[in-house]
Amino acid sequence: MSDSRPVVHEGDQQALADELVAAQVTQIDALRQLEKKEKEMKEATQQVFNDFLERSLEEGRKKLKLFEETPEGREYLATRAKSYVEHQTCIA
Repeated sequence: MSDSRPVVHEGDQQALADELVAAQVTQIDALRQLEKKEKEMKEATQQVFNDFLERSLEEGRKKLKLFEETPEGREYLATRAKSYVEHQTCIA
């Protein structure tokens, strides 16, 4: 059996090693850019969610305030308060 691998000279090995290092540097830079972009997208998404949540909570507060001002709302809240007091009395 003969060894059919090509003969690689020392200069060729160094050139190949240099190419591999350069390719790795390029890939590492690309990965860092992707990580940076992912972080920016996560932060932007979180900000959009936070803004949406804050607007939704504010809208809910306004609707609750309007409901409290109606006769039905006052009656409902009075019933709930009475039920809460009764429940607390049973627990104690």
